[in-house]
Amino acid sequence: MADDWRKDRDHIDMRLIKNRRWVAYFGLLGSMTAIVQHELVVQGYEARSALMNILKAAGDILVLELNQSSVRTHWACICLEIRLTPCIN
Repeated sequence: MADDWRKDRDHIDMRLIKNRRWVAYFGLLGSMTAIVQHELVVQGYEARSALMNILKAAGDILVLELNQSSVRTHWACICLEIRLTPCIN
């Protein structure tokens, strides 16, 4: 039973820390791509240029990864609350 990661508090805590770190990284990088896109538009770059399309695609990928990491963190929190918290009768 000790092999079941869902019942190992240390493993879940480490997983939460790791997932929260990824959420922060993806959020920060997504914000940075949006800022760079905005600055390029202000400087007069065409919105349909190759550079802008690359930045848009990178931003989209980062948002998808951010959502996936957020869901993983949410489910790890649920797992921690339900599986490891003793029931009070």
